[in-house]
Amino acid sequence: MKKIKKTNAALHIVFEALAALLLVFFGGLIVNVLMRDAIAERDAHLTEAYGKLKDVTEELEEMKRPAGELREIVLKKLSLTDHISKGDEVDIRTVCPDGEDSLLISKRKVVSAERDSLVLLMSEEEIRTWSDAETGLMNKELLRIYAVRYP
Repeated sequence: MKKIKKTNAALHIVFEALAALLLVFFGGLIVNVLMRDAIAERDAHLTEAYGKLKDVTEELEEMKRPAGELREIVLKKLSLTDHISKGDEVDIRTVCPDGEDSLLISKRKVVSAERDSLVLLMSEEEIRTWSDAETGLMNKELLRIYAVRYP
């Protein structure tokens, strides 16, 4: 009888240990699934917040350029590298004879686009920069002026 009680006690300890191991294993799986879901939810919120922040940043950039100071300017002596249409945002860039590529005008919204020209709203400073670039092109100081569309 004593042997049976000792065996039962030993089995009871083994079963408790096994139950504890199963609880740890399956508990870990459950925590893993819950954490994965929480991380996915957090990522969705971050993506949404980033989109809102990007929109606000773009609005602030536009606010930096007062509408009263902008002029519609037709740009004719440039190469259009992509299919550019009204409403697109573009950079105007130059290429020098030594191969250096530089930015002239950054992130401007296209008012209208033709096959060989663009109309942009530009500040007085950007108009002067454009005029200098046209002169550089005529004097062969620049190889080309081109527009690149933002995706």
